Amino acid sequence: MTAAQIVSRLLEDKTPYEERAYTISARPEHLDKIEQLFSWINSTRSGHSGGASIYVDGDGAARVEITKQKGELPKVDDDQIRTSQKIEFNVGLD
Repeated sequence: MTAAQIVSRLLEDKTPYEERAYTISARPEHLDKIEQLFSWINSTRSGHSGGASIYVDGDGAARVEITKQKGELPKVDDDQIRTSQKIEFNVGLD
């Protein structure tokens, strides 16, 4: 893709961005790992596509709570839960 094509595609995307705020409560080491995931997501802004996964320990050791500051988090749709073979970044909370 040429530079002109990239610029053209960027200019065509007129979807407005919005900001949302969340509060995440967890153990410090879990928050550090979540922040690493956020940092990896930010690194994809350069046009890199990739996949990431997060593992949350099921025995209760990872008691992460996320609340949306204005509104509620949507319910989990089982149809959206899937795995990818292209996982590049993994985070484990255990």
